Amino acid sequence: MKTLKIFIVILTFSLTQTIFCQEVSYSSLNNTFGIKLSNISGYGLYYNRKITEDFKLQFMGLVYYLYSLVQGEEHKNLNYEFGLEIQRNIATGENGRVYFLAGAYYFFDDDSREGNGNLNKKINNSINCGVGIAGEYYYKRFILSLELGYKFYEDRLEITENSKTPYPEIKRVMKIGAGIGIGFMF
Repeated sequence: MKTLKIFIVILTFSLTQTIFCQEVSYSSLNNTFGIKLSNISGYGLYYNRKITEDFKLQFMGLVYYLYSLVQGEEHKNLNYEFGLEIQRNIATGENGRVYFLAGAYYFFDDDSREGNGNLNKKINNSINCGVGIAGEYYYKRFILSLELGYKFYEDRLEITENSKTPYPEIKRVMKIGAGIGIGFMF
């Protein structure tokens, strides 16, 4: 058993040294996996795939559910979103690139509180899209990305207060968008 543990430690160390310390030609790596926070094209985990030398396609998504029961009040919150982004290189270098991006994402939020015979619920169906300029910095196989752009979103809200008939509300906004992400190239 002790020999197996030593073997696993040596194997893990060898693999991490091979992956993280080798010189990499970034142009030969076609895939990236990471996490991104962007109000232009979405939040959550992402997968980025090189399509051609100048274009990349990125898919993003996130799902979470929250449930709590405090002093007889039940709180449920279900959120999910998925996004898509296309990237076009403007300039590439040895340690990074600058690119144009166009992206969009759909966001769903169902937030309800029920207690003492009252139901308060807010459902949001949000459509977001935008364009911008972004930059990536490469360090070994890791990527740090920053983006800045302009976005449009439409929130379609359905709000229920004190168990009364829900009323709809629509919000449309154009504003500055930004994002940050980290990833691993392979």
